[in-house]
Amino acid sequence: MVKLKAHQPFEFLRSELEALKVPIELSDSNANIILEEISYALSPPVHEQKNPCYGAIISDGFAERGDDVFDYIFDVEDTTIPSFRIYADGNYSFIFRTNNISSIVSLVPGFPATDEIKAINILQNFKNGIIIQRLKSGTLRIVNQERIIEHKERRWLSKITSQYYYALVQAYVIANSVQTIEHLANELLDFCLHWLSPLKIGATIVWLFENMSGEINRGLSKGEIVPAMTLSRVTYPMLLSALSQLDRALVVDRNGTVKKIGVTLTSSIESEKEIPESGGTRHTTAKRFSYDNPKSLVFVISEDGPVSVFGAGNTLVKSSMDIFAK
Repeated sequence: MVKLKAHQPFEFLRSELEALKVPIELSDSNANIILEEISYALSPPVHEQKNPCYGAIISDGFAERGDDVFDYIFDVEDTTIPSFRIYADGNYSFIFRTNNISSIVSLVPGFPATDEIKAINILQNFKNGIIIQRLKSGTLRIVNQERIIEHKERRWLSKITSQYYYALVQAYVIANSVQTIEHLANELLDFCLHWLSPLKIGATIVWLFENMSGEINRGLSKGEIVPAMTLSRVTYPMLLSALSQLDRALVVDRNGTVKKIGVTLTSSIESEKEIPESGGTRHTTAKRFSYDNPKSLVFVISEDGPVSVFGAGNTLVKSSMDIFAK
């Protein structure tokens, strides 16, 4: 049993995180603030049989012009933070804390931290920032530039953010296409890892670096009619909705234009010989298609969450969710 000291009110939480090896950095000067905010977000006061949503941002200060992300800033004393937490909903408003400053802040319209990728983008405005949220579902979410950590159903879970994979995928893109817009690699990773994966929507997305020639078309069935749209954060919700209701693949051209959906991928006899079955039908088919079409990338989202990226028959990315159970 851990013996608590009066000046270490969050030592039990620290001990649990360290014992389970949950990857939260607790060695810097903001460690006690982080522990305090996690502790509150885990079990805020119940009102009318409901736990409220909540959010806090902790950092070493703003990046250059980082305060532009806030529409409203109201400084408060540290001693008044418990009273002011009711104003921090974790989507548009937060308690903002550093070693020297405590504030209630409201994000500018259009920048709510409602999903993983928006929370990650908000952190770009801070030095060594971390966002702690209690979501409407009751899940605790902790976001930094490297990882997303959740606590739900008495378990801690952790996954690496899409930014970790940017360089890996972009290197393949640069080596295989001089005309492809490189930032689309980031857009696709963001969409797969932080939109489809959290909702456990199984899907396949094919990104073609070249025009859809007859040779490539032979590996793609006709598919469904697609409205004229380009893959971007504006179209994420529409594409997510469609992919949640259709099987088979979504096809995107080198400029990010959505060409087909509901497409069946086929493979050559050669790829079937060279690429053994692994990871289920969706993964095997995607890997074989990438072997037959090396000037493409194929993104596969499993129904249980992990994301794989295949190029030229090789696995470039294979994400995972680490579980830390008591």
